[in-house]
Amino acid sequence: MQGSGADKDRDAPWRSYPQKDEMPYLDWAGPHFSSVFVAFNPFVRRRALPNGGCGLSAGAPDWEAAVLDAGPACSMGWAEVAARCGFASAAEVNHALRHTGSDRLVDRLRDPERAAALRRLAMAEALDPPDEGCIEPQTALPLFAFLQALGVARVRILDCFGDQGGLVEAASPRDLSQLGGFVAEDLSLRGVVYTDYHYMLIAQTADSLRRAAPQDFFEGFFAAPGTCDLWWAPGAA
Repeated sequence: MQGSGADKDRDAPWRSYPQKDEMPYLDWAGPHFSSVFVAFNPFVRRRALPNGGCGLSAGAPDWEAAVLDAGPACSMGWAEVAARCGFASAAEVNHALRHTGSDRLVDRLRDPERAAALRRLAMAEALDPPDEGCIEPQTALPLFAFLQALGVARVRILDCFGDQGGLVEAASPRDLSQLGGFVAEDLSLRGVVYTDYHYMLIAQTADSLRRAAPQDFFEGFFAAPGTCDLWWAPGAA
């Protein structure tokens, strides 16, 4: 039996994050969106901030301003973090990050040694890991450039649960920082970070992808037909 119009709107890809970890991203996004890019939130190099980041608390307004002012020079990507930790891939970086913040992991997926390796690197290199559940200032920088390349001037605020906010002008990276998600005014693009995760899903229509490709702005990868929120888990394809 088909659902009501309201149900269909609630379940549309611009309304909420995939409902289950096992749900393939492309199934969630389609048919409206034809591609999904998994964009990693970078780490922050405190030493690239004013006074080496001394006195700045991650997430505070002065921290956000310092990161935005410092620009890309203050970011460290997951590939570099993986290499310095001795990890095999970005998937292992994500695994270690899952032990930060909410630390919501079932026992079979816990890896305290990998998490400890990440903490050691963060201490040695004065790195702040990305927070979970939002578009960090260091991610807002490439996101702003991406929206400019696409010609997207305004976005509607949406969180990972599909709760809708107002339209905002995407006039600077600051307008995009700390959002949980958004959808372009013309519904050509959707970006969302789940409340416990450290990466953003970027869903695009075919026309949007022709105008600008996310891999030119973000570190990450395109979802394959079976890619889901367990892409990082040991044994995942």
